[in-house]
Amino acid sequence: MHLLHTLTVLAMTTLITATYNSTALPTEDIFYIGTGNDTLHTAGFDPLTGDSRLLSTVSGVGQASWQQLSHSGKTLYSIDEAGARFEVFSISSDGSLKRKQELPTITGAVSIAVSGDDKEIFLAHYMGNAVTYLTVDEGGNVTMAKNWTFTAPPGPKMPNQDKPHPHQVLYDPSGKWVIVPDLGADLIRVFTSTGEVDQLKMEPGSGPRHGVFHDGYYYLVSELVSTVTVFKVETTEKKFGLKKLQTIPTLPDEMRNTAAAAEILVTDDGRFVYVSNRLEKMFKDGNAITGFSRNETGLLAPMSPQQYFPSMVQTPRHVSLWPRKGQGYFVAEGQDGGGVVVFKRDAKGGAILNAESSLQVTQPMCVTWRPKGEAKAGKKEGKRRARRGM
Repeated sequence: MHLLHTLTVLAMTTLITATYNSTALPTEDIFYIGTGNDTLHTAGFDPLTGDSRLLSTVSGVGQASWQQLSHSGKTLYSIDEAGARFEVFSISSDGSLKRKQELPTITGAVSIAVSGDDKEIFLAHYMGNAVTYLTVDEGGNVTMAKNWTFTAPPGPKMPNQDKPHPHQVLYDPSGKWVIVPDLGADLIRVFTSTGEVDQLKMEPGSGPRHGVFHDGYYYLVSELVSTVTVFKVETTEKKFGLKKLQTIPTLPDEMRNTAAAAEILVTDDGRFVYVSNRLEKMFKDGNAITGFSRNETGLLAPMSPQQYFPSMVQTPRHVSLWPRKGQGYFVAEGQDGGGVVVFKRDAKGGAILNAESSLQVTQPMCVTWRPKGEAKAGKKEGKRRARRGM
């Protein structure tokens, strides 16, 4: 289920404003919060205390449903899902954003992927049933290059499968292929800059939404049946391939018919996988986060002794892990209430622990991290982020 909020899109001539309240402290990492409320926030996070705070806000960005950092760490890309815009922000030394460029796009963009050399960008358009390809020149200027629009007969799960609905673009670890889960068509589409080169069929009615790569495996969350499917990546020089190994539910069977799984994360050490759920009523304190343990063969098992954790937010369309070593914090964003909540995470056992801080942000939809020194991290950090789909 794609949860699209109605948003009045500002005219293109509307003044874009930025309110700078503060700058990051020496101990703070930076993260960006895109919202459905016409704002894009810069926030600071102190890993020593778990505290988070808003530093500055850019308005006039429409429904900023997804952001992606360049691998150089110097540029933030953002999409306006409802307003059909792609925006480019340069990042100042204090982490604040300065608008650099704006381009019109096909409507309904929900995901951005940036190539490892920062020269190519792909967009997935859920409502526009399309994929867009952009190029970046040496000066960082972005140009729309190509787009591809899809058609297909309706699928078994209406109304979500009325037509193709690409929901994510993600480079595979080799950087050669762009993987596009299509929720409406039950496909994994495989792209290069020349266009679609292959299709991998998924279970009818499953609604593939988002995936993540780790150590030769691909983990796919399917929204319409609330499952995770584990694949072994079997790629040759000429073809991207997946071998299905396992499918495991994210929720008890009695909840899966009305729930909608959303985001999936794998920890950097490969020991744990997390999935955010929406619409189920497991906890009073927001929707559930499901935890899995992962073994050396890539297979998943329910996290023990506790598998489900309250997110303390409503509709966690996106969740994230603090990207530094150990990933000792977990962040949930409530598109329909609860703001942004930062939890302590047990790196050894995987459990999501107590809430350390929260930000009362309206309709948060995406969190993107930029730790201190990110601009110098270059391709090494870029590869880690590409693997996570972040």
